Amino acid sequence: MLVEAVPEDPAQPIAAPHAPMSDAIADPEPMLLRLGAHHAGHWITVHFGADDCRIGLREQGSFRHLVTAADLSSGLTALGLTTS
Repeated sequence: MLVEAVPEDPAQPIAAPHAPMSDAIADPEPMLLRLGAHHAGHWITVHFGADDCRIGLREQGSFRHLVTAADLSSGLTALGLTTS
């Protein structure tokens, strides 16, 4: 059954057939909250791609690209927002 394949610990990655097990990632919520607090009142877009993380800002009906980085932590660092 599919339910049996899902780990009880939400931080544990789910194995995919024919794919190496991925490393666990840090919980992004604190970093997303920090980013949101810095841009309070604006729509923030974070896209997690296979090789990068893109952060942008929606303002006045348009999209403004802020940064592309290897991951969310690196993106916040590039924006001057410490991740510690």
